[in-house]
Amino acid sequence: MKQSVILLSINDLIQKLRSDNSWKLSVAQRAFVWDSIRVVNLVDSMLRTIPMPSIVLGKTRERPDDPWQLVDGHQRVSTIDRFLNDEHHQHFDYQGFSGYHNLPLWARRQHDTYTSNVEWVIATD
Repeated sequence: MKQSVILLSINDLIQKLRSDNSWKLSVAQRAFVWDSIRVVNLVDSMLRTIPMPSIVLGKTRERPDDPWQLVDGHQRVSTIDRFLNDEHHQHFDYQGFSGYHNLPLWARRQHDTYTSNVEWVIATD
Protein backbone atom coordinates (compact mmCIF):
# COMPACT_ATOMS: atom_id res chain seq x y z
CA MET A 1 0.00 0.00 0.00
CA LYS A 2 1.29 3.43 -0.91
CA GLN A 3 0.21 6.25 1.35
CA SER A 4 0.84 9.96 1.54
CA VAL A 5 -0.41 12.27 4.25
CA ILE A 6 -0.79 16.00 3.84
CA LEU A 7 -2.00 18.64 6.23
CA LEU A 8 -4.75 20.77 4.69
CA SER A 9 -6.80 23.56 6.11
CA ILE A 10 -10.48 22.67 6.22
CA ASN A 11 -11.13 25.52 3.82
CA ASP A 12 -8.62 24.09 1.31
CA LEU A 13 -10.01 20.58 1.69
CA ILE A 14 -13.61 21.66 1.07
CA GLN A 15 -12.55 23.82 -1.88
CA LYS A 16 -10.68 20.88 -3.38
CA LEU A 17 -13.55 18.47 -2.88
CA ARG A 18 -16.07 20.94 -4.30
CA SER A 19 -14.00 21.79 -7.37
CA ASP A 20 -12.42 18.45 -8.14
CA ASN A 21 -14.58 15.88 -9.90
CA SER A 22 -11.97 13.21 -9.28
CA TRP A 23 -13.45 11.90 -6.02
CA LYS A 24 -16.65 10.22 -4.87
CA LEU A 25 -18.12 8.69 -1.75
CA SER A 26 -16.94 5.13 -1.14
CA VAL A 27 -19.65 2.49 -1.28
CA ALA A 28 -18.48 1.43 2.18
CA GLN A 29 -19.54 4.78 3.65
CA ARG A 30 -22.97 5.09 5.21
CA ALA A 31 -25.43 7.86 4.40
CA PHE A 32 -25.27 11.02 6.48
CA VAL A 33 -26.60 10.10 9.93
CA TRP A 34 -25.26 12.66 12.40
CA ASP A 35 -27.84 14.39 14.57
CA SER A 36 -27.81 18.12 15.30
CA ILE A 37 -25.79 17.68 18.51
CA ARG A 38 -22.90 15.95 16.72
CA VAL A 39 -22.99 18.50 13.92
CA VAL A 40 -22.74 21.46 16.30
CA ASN A 41 -20.12 19.67 18.41
CA LEU A 42 -17.86 19.23 15.37
CA VAL A 43 -17.93 22.96 14.59
CA ASP A 44 -17.40 23.72 18.27
CA SER A 45 -14.40 21.36 18.40
CA MET A 46 -12.88 23.04 15.35
CA LEU A 47 -13.25 26.48 16.91
CA ARG A 48 -11.54 25.15 20.03
CA THR A 49 -8.77 23.60 17.85
CA ILE A 50 -9.48 20.08 19.08
CA PRO A 51 -7.89 17.67 16.59
CA MET A 52 -10.09 15.43 14.48
CA PRO A 53 -9.16 12.09 12.92
CA SER A 54 -7.68 12.02 9.43
CA ILE A 55 -9.82 12.26 6.33
CA VAL A 56 -8.97 9.22 4.18
CA LEU A 57 -9.22 9.08 0.38
CA GLY A 58 -8.34 5.87 -1.43
CA LYS A 59 -8.08 4.11 -4.77
CA THR A 60 -6.46 0.98 -6.20
CA ARG A 61 -3.29 0.83 -8.25
CA GLU A 62 -5.06 -1.38 -10.80
CA ARG A 63 -7.50 1.44 -11.63
CA PRO A 64 -5.49 4.66 -11.35
CA ASP A 65 -7.91 6.68 -13.47
CA ASP A 66 -10.85 5.96 -11.19
CA PRO A 67 -11.89 8.80 -8.88
CA TRP A 68 -10.53 8.96 -5.35
CA GLN A 69 -13.05 7.51 -2.90
CA LEU A 70 -13.81 9.12 0.43
CA VAL A 71 -13.07 6.13 2.66
CA ASP A 72 -13.28 7.80 6.07
CA GLY A 73 -14.59 11.21 7.08
CA HIS A 74 -17.91 11.46 5.24
CA GLN A 75 -19.84 12.67 8.30
CA ARG A 76 -17.19 15.31 9.08
CA VAL A 77 -16.74 16.53 5.51
CA SER A 78 -20.50 16.69 4.94
CA THR A 79 -21.03 18.60 8.19
CA ILE A 80 -18.37 21.17 7.31
CA ASP A 81 -19.74 21.58 3.79
CA ARG A 82 -23.28 22.08 5.13
CA PHE A 83 -22.04 24.66 7.61
CA LEU A 84 -20.07 26.65 5.04
CA ASN A 85 -22.76 26.59 2.36
CA ASP A 86 -25.66 28.88 3.32
CA GLU A 87 -27.66 27.52 0.39
CA HIS A 88 -27.25 23.84 1.21
CA HIS A 89 -30.63 22.24 1.85
CA GLN A 90 -29.35 20.90 5.18
CA HIS A 91 -27.51 24.06 6.26
CA PHE A 92 -27.48 24.68 10.01
CA ASP A 93 -26.86 27.52 12.44
CA TYR A 94 -24.22 27.51 15.17
CA GLN A 95 -24.71 29.05 18.62
CA GLY A 96 -27.34 31.49 17.36
CA PHE A 97 -25.24 32.58 14.37
CA SER A 98 -27.01 32.11 11.08
CA GLY A 99 -24.24 30.21 9.35
CA TYR A 100 -20.53 30.56 8.89
CA HIS A 101 -20.66 33.98 7.23
CA ASN A 102 -22.29 35.54 10.29
CA LEU A 103 -19.75 34.24 12.79
CA PRO A 104 -17.47 36.79 14.43
CA LEU A 105 -14.25 37.41 12.50
CA TRP A 106 -12.10 35.52 15.04
CA ALA A 107 -14.31 32.42 14.66
CA ARG A 108 -14.23 32.53 10.84
CA ARG A 109 -10.44 32.82 10.94
CA GLN A 110 -10.20 29.96 13.41
CA HIS A 111 -12.38 27.81 11.18
CA ASP A 112 -10.55 28.77 7.99
CA THR A 113 -7.13 27.92 9.40
CA TYR A 114 -8.15 24.72 11.20
CA THR A 115 -6.12 21.88 9.69
CA SER A 116 -6.65 18.16 9.41
CA ASN A 117 -4.60 15.30 8.06
CA VAL A 118 -5.76 14.05 4.69
CA GLU A 119 -4.47 10.58 3.82
CA TRP A 120 -4.27 9.58 0.15
CA VAL A 121 -4.00 5.79 0.00
CA ILE A 122 -3.38 3.65 -3.07
CA ALA A 123 -4.13 0.01 -2.31
CA THR A 124 -1.95 -2.68 -3.86
CA ASP A 125 -2.23 -6.46 -3.97
